[in-house]
Amino acid sequence: MRITNSMMTNKFLTESNEALNRVSKYQTQVDSSKRLNSIADDPQGTLLALKARNKLSNLDLYKSNISTATSYLTEAETSTSALNEVIQSAYEDVISAQSATTSDDKAVLAEDIKNLQAEVLSISNSSMGTSYLFGGFNYTGSTSGTSKSPPFSVDSVTGDLTYNGINLSQISWQEDFTDATASMSDSSTSIAEYTTAFASSSNDTYAKEQAQSALDALNSLVSSAKEAMSDAVEYGVDPSSTNYTEFKTFYDNISAAATALNTEVSKDVAGDYILDTAATQLNTDGTIDYDYYTDEGISVLTSDELANKFSISSTQTALDNVASYLTGVPSTMDNAITNLSGDVTISADVQTALADEADNKTSLQIGTAQTVDMTFTGLDLLGTGSNNVYHILGKAVQMLTDGASSDELSEMLTSLQSAQSSVLTLETKIGGTQNRLSLITSRYESSELNYTGMKSDAEDADMAEAIVNLTTAQTVYNAALAGGAEIIKTSLIDFLQ
Repeated sequence: MRITNSMMTNKFLTESNEALNRVSKYQTQVDSSKRLNSIADDPQGTLLALKARNKLSNLDLYKSNISTATSYLTEAETSTSALNEVIQSAYEDVISAQSATTSDDKAVLAEDIKNLQAEVLSISNSSMGTSYLFGGFNYTGSTSGTSKSPPFSVDSVTGDLTYNGINLSQISWQEDFTDATASMSDSSTSIAEYTTAFASSSNDTYAKEQAQSALDALNSLVSSAKEAMSDAVEYGVDPSSTNYTEFKTFYDNISAAATALNTEVSKDVAGDYILDTAATQLNTDGTIDYDYYTDEGISVLTSDELANKFSISSTQTALDNVASYLTGVPSTMDNAITNLSGDVTISADVQTALADEADNKTSLQIGTAQTVDMTFTGLDLLGTGSNNVYHILGKAVQMLTDGASSDELSEMLTSLQSAQSSVLTLETKIGGTQNRLSLITSRYESSELNYTGMKSDAEDADMAEAIVNLTTAQTVYNAALAGGAEIIKTSLIDFLQ
């Protein structure tokens, strides 16, 4: 086989190009410090490097989300702490009101709590940048035209608190109304039990005890009925409406019946007595021997005095009058409650919106299957129904303005303690979430080191080896060029010689 000059030239070019490619490959490794610059360099190594890069990219995203969530949680914790201080201040004001001696003192305390109520509204609309912390999904606020409204607002006319379009005040008053009417029913049951015990007694002392218990339950019923009427008006019921008027008529009747029963129960038991007209033990001068009857434990009463003593029959009449408003099928009380309850009702749409709102929170992904709430709902912060903090403070203001009794103020203290407990629970939840994010961040930092090492092992070049390979490739390439120069300069004349 004859080897031509063209064949040698082509062979030289092919081999020299391969040598040059090797020089280029190692030069690129030295310049970039990367062993892999294309999939062909190492398919398995490239796959590992891509997986490591993807994992590191996700870790960067998760850590960024954790940083954002931590900032929001820190602000939320500050807000809940401030709300706790507001409730504590209101609690101290109510305690002071219990020992207040004048209406002016209570008015000053009422004004202070009113200011605290305004602070609650401010805390509820706390924001970080342009995002509201307790707006749920509505963390950017409601936009109408060119104006922007926060999640919480108070109606300037009715004073109702609204959250994302839901009237929380109406829900609170409706729940208070329901609680008050339920208390009325419980008191009615107790009255019936004491009345039965009274009817079976022939002993004045025992009968009076049962009548007193019935009166206590009746007074509780009257108080609950009064509260129910107030709740209905606050809810928005017209006091001139038929159902409200019917309920008030029942209230007026049962209040009068309670007054009549109180008149009977407040009388002393006659005990062992004898009428002065029937007295048989006389002094020598013909007067009644009171000392004798005193020694015998017997009272000597006139007819008028006896009429002012506790009487089972008169008390039974008063109890029968009470029962006339509480018994029957249906009873007057049940009618009044049922009819007015129809006017103090939360619609199904509002109930659905309230249930949906409870889960409306903005979350950030902090792991493959892990999320964290970035914002909370206003329901988480203030509560709903009777436990709504804004509502409770409003009732406290109303109580102090109306000159509430010590018992009523004690109940308010209980409500404030319950509200404070809920706020502290939320604050604890926020703190627990912060601890969780801190632990996850530490774990991600460790994972980042591991995946960075995996990525480095897969794609980074060993610089010492890369430089040696480059030097070798350059030497080979230079040798090829030198040999090629000898081949190319050979001509046909050289072969003929």
